[in-house]
Amino acid sequence: MMKKLKLALSGLLAVPTFAMLPMGSSTQAQAQELNTPPFFETLKPYLIFRPRFEYVDDNIHDSANALTVRTVIGSNLLNIGGVKGLNAQIEATNVSALIDNYNSTSAAGNNDPKYAVVIDPPTTRITQANISYTTGKTTFIVGRKMVTLDNHRFIGNVGWRQLPQTYGVIAVINNSVKNLNLLGALVYERLGIKDELNKSWKLADAPILLHAAYKVSKALKITAYDYLLTDIHDTYGLRLTGLVKASGKTKFSYVLEYAWQDDPTKKDNWGGGNVDSYYYDIAVNGYFSGLIAGVNYEVLGEARGNATTGFSTPLATAHKFQGWSDVLIGKELAGDPNGLKDVLLTVGYATKKTGKLLLRFHKYDSKINDLDYGKEFEFLYVKKVTKRLGLLVKGAFYKAGDDFPTAGNDVTKTWFQLTYKY
Repeated sequence: MMKKLKLALSGLLAVPTFAMLPMGSSTQAQAQELNTPPFFETLKPYLIFRPRFEYVDDNIHDSANALTVRTVIGSNLLNIGGVKGLNAQIEATNVSALIDNYNSTSAAGNNDPKYAVVIDPPTTRITQANISYTTGKTTFIVGRKMVTLDNHRFIGNVGWRQLPQTYGVIAVINNSVKNLNLLGALVYERLGIKDELNKSWKLADAPILLHAAYKVSKALKITAYDYLLTDIHDTYGLRLTGLVKASGKTKFSYVLEYAWQDDPTKKDNWGGGNVDSYYYDIAVNGYFSGLIAGVNYEVLGEARGNATTGFSTPLATAHKFQGWSDVLIGKELAGDPNGLKDVLLTVGYATKKTGKLLLRFHKYDSKINDLDYGKEFEFLYVKKVTKRLGLLVKGAFYKAGDDFPTAGNDVTKTWFQLTYKY
């Protein structure tokens, strides 16, 4: 199938060449024209098909039942015009709703407020359209791109939702120094998981992303970053990660990270108050013969001094962090004046044959004022059924705390998902 698609596209590219041959040209001249190399040397098309059923019970609205399908069609075009290192990517994503008994919170889909929320509105979008050029150890990228940095805590693609978050960037990546990766990017647009979150900037006002990662060894990788988000805040941070081998087959991974936020350097329509907060994350995970056990302590700091809100991560893949129920997602994206503490315990088992099973438990509290934000139990099972087909079953069960949410509602969410990649 893929070979036929490549031949068909090559044939389409040959049509205009043939059409421009002057009348009366010799057969030999025509043959020479038709044997001209294609506009690009390699075409690498891909297809992703992801149907998912999601159930949500928030004890306030009618339960949501959403059967949605993500279809991604794209291609990488390599060595355009015969120029080595000149590449492009084009990708379109369609989200369809086969069962739409849910509130998508978007004008593009069913936004009936009687249902619980599932932010997967039916839509079609060009999710990636970019051109890149690599010379030596440096790559330049311009266009719409899926951008993720580190663990998605600050810059993510929200890939869990059916329509991912992408960015319009002008970026440069350099690897001239061994084991050192440098990235600088100007972000001129953000395309969110629904159209209402989309935003664009003039180049003079665009957010700036600066990121440097140096791998000392498998046991230590040092990452420094500076994210200047227009009209929101500046975030500076340092992250240490690594994988350490113990005796036998036992291994440990760790994360030590600290960041702080100040008033934004990039200001377009800045009307906010002072920004002054901090963040830290400490995590250790152990692995032995398929067994997994870990503990994670993450803090999004409170508002300090004259600041009006706590530490926030507005461009994160927030679903990945403070619970798959997404109950506390607003505190992650916009910040909380009291801050947020999350103690996460994980146990699991994973092998290639059986797949991966994880059980997770969160306890949420404010950083100051001793507020109870609840707790959450989660499970995840993922299995590679075939080379191209993957299975996911997932659940989140949130128990409301004494101080959040104000309605005191518990939340249950479950998912069943298949992913086919070609």
